[in-house]
Amino acid sequence: MIDQPNDNGNSGWAVAWRLPERLLLGEAALTFAGDSVASDSGTSWLSDMLAYAGFLGVNAKHLVIGGGAVGRYAIVGAVRNSDTPGESGTGIMGVAGYVVNDRTMGDAWAHYSEVQHEAGANWSAGHEFSIKNKGANLTDTPYHDAGGAFGAWLAAFGNPVYGGEAANPSNTAVAIVNNGQTWNKGIVVKADALTGCDGVTGTATVLEVAKGHRIEQKTPADTGGGYIHFDVASGSGRLGLKFSDNAVCIVGANGYPVFTAYHDNGAVNSVVYRDAVSGQAPRMLAYGSDADIDLSLEPKGNGRVKFGARVAHADAAITGYVEIKDAGGTVRKLAVIS
Repeated sequence: MIDQPNDNGNSGWAVAWRLPERLLLGEAALTFAGDSVASDSGTSWLSDMLAYAGFLGVNAKHLVIGGGAVGRYAIVGAVRNSDTPGESGTGIMGVAGYVVNDRTMGDAWAHYSEVQHEAGANWSAGHEFSIKNKGANLTDTPYHDAGGAFGAWLAAFGNPVYGGEAANPSNTAVAIVNNGQTWNKGIVVKADALTGCDGVTGTATVLEVAKGHRIEQKTPADTGGGYIHFDVASGSGRLGLKFSDNAVCIVGANGYPVFTAYHDNGAVNSVVYRDAVSGQAPRMLAYGSDADIDLSLEPKGNGRVKFGARVAHADAAITGYVEIKDAGGTVRKLAVIS
């Protein structure tokens, strides 16, 4: 028994239990023997190594098995900041796991969950973060910490007070891996999950990054491949890439298109741009399955195609011509003079 002051400053008693071996609660106390680190002779359903992740129960120092009369939730951690002593800003944790991986080639998990989804079940989740915001409507940006409520906060942090300073940056904030089976998709944002968009109307931000950040692909040889590089320095220099029905558009800061590529259903002919080495001209090429393909430049309204600069010249002999087509498709001949 430990004499511990309560919130009113009065003497209170807290019970401290010393359990040098294992603590079994709920159904585990009735049916789980747990007398071996290699196997288990208990009668709990978790002891069936072929049907369930029995290794978790075998190796657990503290084992709770729920179900039946002992409740639907095996372990719950609940704490309220106003009930804890300390100054304003004191942090609290409902559940925490602390692991020191100090063995060569060792593996470690601060938290681990394994879900076995059986046929006919509705849905299963390794972790669900259900967040209720009863405070102000705050939004972070890459350059501003607004506070508020977060679903997941992945902090590259190691308190130097214990264990010493970190030697290097941590590897990866989120890794999606194949551990014997694949995922159907990497990340899915539900249609109405984000403020400002219901999946039909409106606009919402799915991913926000800072200047200099990029989304990068690696080749199978683990070398640099394709990437999208974000390097805009000011709002007036804003550009966007917008996909709509049968069109992709680069949009300027004022919301108007800089360039639009439109696709006609059934189209087989298109335009290809090719750059060139020093001394050569870049090219715009007609490309497609047809043997002969015109390349059309069509001004709007009374507009005209502009190219080159006019140079005044006296009458000169015509030495040849260059064929083009007008907007109506009629072949015209541009004279070449000496």
